[in-house]
Amino acid sequence: MIDWMIEVLTNFKCDDQTFFIAVSLQDRYAKGCANALEVSDLHVIGVTAMFVASKFEDIYPLKMKTVHEKIAHSKLDIEKIKHLELDIMKVIKYKIHAPTVLDFLKVYLLESLGISIQSKTITKKKEEEALASNASHGQQDDKMNNEQEGSAQGEDKTQEDSELKVQEYLIEKMTIYLAKMSMHDNDLSAKPPSLLAVGAIYVALKICEQLKRKDLINSTVVTKLIQVSHMGEDEILEVSQKVLYLAQNFD
Repeated sequence: MIDWMIEVLTNFKCDDQTFFIAVSLQDRYAKGCANALEVSDLHVIGVTAMFVASKFEDIYPLKMKTVHEKIAHSKLDIEKIKHLELDIMKVIKYKIHAPTVLDFLKVYLLESLGISIQSKTITKKKEEEALASNASHGQQDDKMNNEQEGSAQGEDKTQEDSELKVQEYLIEKMTIYLAKMSMHDNDLSAKPPSLLAVGAIYVALKICEQLKRKDLINSTVVTKLIQVSHMGEDEILEVSQKVLYLAQNFD
């Protein structure tokens, strides 16, 4: 269900936060529902959770017609979705937004690395800039060979800025990817979202170190993560190991 929710919300260009809210709604409803739930109930719960989360988070939310025809393929009655929506609201006492992994990622990345996660649209723009920066590196190198030293220093600064944009984009995308992936794991998804966010950042930095062949984790970064998250280093390393193991063995 988690895997399918990612696919659906990505295809309909919903915000990353919509996914995390939908998972939270699904989990809190399953935990608080007075009636015994069957595996067969999971489909309609997931569909309804996505519908509610999108209405809450997205600028252009999913419409009931889209949910009924394109997501549920007309297999779920509209009235059933409406009834379940109201039931979910009652069970969670209308508190749709609970702190998600993404909420903590936004705070921790900004405070520890100066990376700002704003919205999927902005992240897409960062991706385009990162790709453009990569494409321009070769052209800059050719120009530097034909220019004087002072001008070459200016090109060095431009290239450093471009590389920094690529690096920050990779870290941002990797942390969100790892956070989504962790929702597939029963043990990890049950951990506090604040702890899971730190683990996702730590592992993302490790992976990006290998990709960029550049040291990204140092005592300063670790100290900042500990300070902003109020987590112990042992806690961070323990959850990071689990996130890394999942990433290495994810099917």
